[in-house]
Amino acid sequence: PPNVFVPMLESLGLIDEVGAWVIVQALAETADWSAVDDGFRVAVNVSPLQLNRETFADRVLELIAGVTRGTQRLELEVTESTLMADPRRASASLARLRDAGITIAIDDFGTGHSSLRVLAGLPVDVLKIDRSFVRDITTNRSNRLIVQTTINLANSLGLKTVAEGVETNEQAAVLADLGCWSIQGYLIRKP
Repeated sequence: PPNVFVPMLESLGLIDEVGAWVIVQALAETADWSAVDDGFRVAVNVSPLQLNRETFADRVLELIAGVTRGTQRLELEVTESTLMADPRRASASLARLRDAGITIAIDDFGTGHSSLRVLAGLPVDVLKIDRSFVRDITTNRSNRLIVQTTINLANSLGLKTVAEGVETNEQAAVLADLGCWSIQGYLIRKP
C-alpha cells in the first residue's frame, strides 16, 4: 500500500525529491490530456513532512513556473490530521498555492480532529470523504448521516465533495442522492 512508502521516503530523506518528481509527471500528463476532456484533475498527495517545510509552497511554485498548460488540473491532497498539526503554517502555504490556481483537497476527511472554526478558514476547495464512511453507506444509518452532514457542511462552505472508496453502484446511487459532487474508487477504475 502507498501509505507504507511515505514514511520510508521521509526517513530516507527522499520525500521532497520524489514529491517534486510526482508533481512534474502529473503536470506533463495533464498537459497532454487537455484536449481530451476539460473536467478532470490529477491529485497528488502531500506528505506531512513536505507541507511542514517553510519552503514547500516556493518549491511547488518553482516546479509549475515553467509549465504552460495543465497547472489548472493539479490538485494537492493533504490529510486532515496534517492540516490540524499546524493550521497557520499549512494555511499560509496552501493559500499561496491556491492563488496560483492549484486546487487543494482535504483527504480522509472525518478521520482527524478538525476544528470547524479552523476548517472554515482554510484555503481548500474539496473535502474528500474517507472510505470508512462510504463502505457501509447503504446499510449503516450512522455512516450515511455522517456523509450527509459532511456534504452539507462542504456545500455551506462552498466546497466540493469527493467520496473515496466507492465500489458498488448502490453506493454511487446513495452518494448521488445525498448530493456528493464526485466519487472515486474501484467502481470507476483501479488506481
